[in-house]
Amino acid sequence: MPKTRNKKLKRKAISLGTKIEILDRLRNGEGSTFLGKIYGLNEATIRTIKRNENSIRQSVISGTELSAKFSSYTRDATKEKMEKALVIWLENNAKKRISVDGNDIKEQALRFYKMIKDEQPSTSTQSTHEKTYLFSASTGWLTGFLQRHALQTIKIKGGIASEEQKAASSIEFPIKLQKIIADGLELTTKLGYHFVTDDPDFERAAQLHRELGSCLGRYRELYEEVETIGQQRHIAEFTVHNVDADRAGESPVQDYSNDDSDSDPIGIRSKRSRLTDDDDDYV
Repeated sequence: MPKTRNKKLKRKAISLGTKIEILDRLRNGEGSTFLGKIYGLNEATIRTIKRNENSIRQSVISGTELSAKFSSYTRDATKEKMEKALVIWLENNAKKRISVDGNDIKEQALRFYKMIKDEQPSTSTQSTHEKTYLFSASTGWLTGFLQRHALQTIKIKGGIASEEQKAASSIEFPIKLQKIIADGLELTTKLGYHFVTDDPDFERAAQLHRELGSCLGRYRELYEEVETIGQQRHIAEFTVHNVDADRAGESPVQDYSNDDSDSDPIGIRSKRSRLTDDDDDYV
């Protein structure tokens, strides 16, 4: 007699979004048997979803659209609200170009969770000071959070950004900012020169000249600040190079014959003289 193997049935995960669809169709009068055939579920599963309607809908309301799409079980409403606030926090940081790592996300998650938990009314057996916080912001939670909200593009190296990455970022950003400002100032110079030389209405061109100078004042200051940072870094690197060379018994000779650090980085001073001599420079 052939042996029959007991097949282990795999539990089918049903997203919260699908559960909401089923609940809505049940409200519209469709039967459990019919919906079971449509979604490939047995009738008992449909009835279980119906019994848990309140908690399912509350979980979806508390969470985000993406978490409802990817989550397959009813989650703690406090955690859902916390994650919703955390997604907004991450989006704001991204707009401001503020980088975060795994530890930053965990710490902010704990702060949000505690804030939301403290706002909830205490039970009759638990005072405000006796509230327990069951959320620990573990690495497992962080991985799931990034997947639920399609945030896998955030790079996490052991949950902490390396010191080398932070140092590289701090060096690269001033260089990029300096180039952005330099390019913008050069374009503005060309714009002003165009109107000053080609506009037949001199008063109108002169007014544009003054207004551009007023608007670009802060950018000139910022360019000088970034340039100073670059010079200080250059001096520090040169000093380190000399110290290392002395230790190695080498001559710290360096050729600076082609160094253009003292020249105008955007080549605009020669253009200024062609605009006007009595007005303030706008670049």
